[in-house]
Amino acid sequence: MPLSFVADENIDRRLILSLRDKGFSVLSIQELYAGATDKEVLDLAHQNHAILITEDHDFGEWVFSFHITTTGVILLRYFANDFLAIRDAFITLTSLHHDKIYNHFVVLSPKKFRFRAL
Repeated sequence: MPLSFVADENIDRRLILSLRDKGFSVLSIQELYAGATDKEVLDLAHQNHAILITEDHDFGEWVFSFHITTTGVILLRYFANDFLAIRDAFITLTSLHHDKIYNHFVVLSPKKFRFRAL
């Protein structure tokens, strides 16, 4: 199954375009649903069987404390100006761990990937 993503409003447009160039389906909240609530974003990702990409730590609470159903979440823990490192790590993540991304909360940081089953 090809990976499909929903990019939260805080995701750098360059990452969205780069992922699209690599052939991924990426629905951008910023482009289509600006101002959507966190719950609406999670629902949209789930309805589209897509993995949410975000920099917002609140989604961990939504998923683990409030038990909101989701297809998966990738939390980016980088400095915003480190676009190239984020892009490269994301491509590595999707290449090496394609089968572990769905149904997981993934934390993507400069030196590691952490996976937590949902």
